[in-house]
Amino acid sequence: MFNTKRKELKQKELILEVLTESEDFTEKIKGMIIDTIVDNPELIMTQIDNIIVDPKKLKRFERSLDVARAQRIQKEFEHLVEELEDKEIEMENSTEPWFELAVSGIDDDRGFPVKMACNSAFLKAIEEQGIQRGTKEEMIQRWLQFTTGAGEAME
Repeated sequence: MFNTKRKELKQKELILEVLTESEDFTEKIKGMIIDTIVDNPELIMTQIDNIIVDPKKLKRFERSLDVARAQRIQKEFEHLVEELEDKEIEMENSTEPWFELAVSGIDDDRGFPVKMACNSAFLKAIEEQGIQRGTKEEMIQRWLQFTTGAGEAME
C-alpha cells in the first residue's frame, strides 16, 4: 500500500512538472493557490509547518526555490538580451542618426573603458560635416574632439 501511494505521488509530481511547463497552466495554478490561501490559510500554514519541521523537506524546498529563482533570472536575462538585440537592429536600421558613448567600470591598466556605437545614418551625417577620412572610430573621435572644442587645435 505504501509503495502504491508513493508511486501515485511520483506520477502526480511528474504530470504536474510537465503541465507547469505551460505558462497558462502555471498562471491557473497560481490563481488556485492564491484562492486556497485566502479560503484556507490554516491548510497552507500546516504545509509550511511540515516543510519547516522536516529537515529533508526543508532542504528539498530550498533547492526547488533556488532552481526556480535561477530559472526566473535566466528567463529575465534572455528576455532582456532579446529586447536589446531587437532595439539594436531597430536603431541600426533607423534613418535618424544616433551615437552612443558608454563608460563601464574601471580598468586598473586602462582607466575607464569606453565603448562607442552608432548607426550608418550618424556616420553619413558626420561625413556631411566634413569628417571623411579614417576608420569609423577615428571619424567618431574627430567628431567628438570637434564638438567639444578640443579638435580646433588638432585640425
